[in-house]
Amino acid sequence: MTKDKHKERCNYRLCFGSDTGPGVLTQILIDAGYFDHNLKTVEELAVLNFVKGAILVPLGIHPRMEDVQSEKKDTARRYVNNILNMPVGD
Repeated sequence: MTKDKHKERCNYRLCFGSDTGPGVLTQILIDAGYFDHNLKTVEELAVLNFVKGAILVPLGIHPRMEDVQSEKKDTARRYVNNILNMPVGD
């Protein structure tokens, strides 16, 4: 990771890691349809892709389009580990 990308990731994490950041990011993901399984229109998919590229990629949560396969696997591995480390709800 370049120094600029590292700084960008730190800035995004600082922003979304603030007191209000997680709530804001949660609402952005909901509004963008991140958790929906029935996105149908080109516009809905465009919004979702924008959120992935403009927010989740800099946070290191979603792979970049230009990532090589090993980088995509590393991102996926971190993603899965985070999911499996979450507390189990009722």
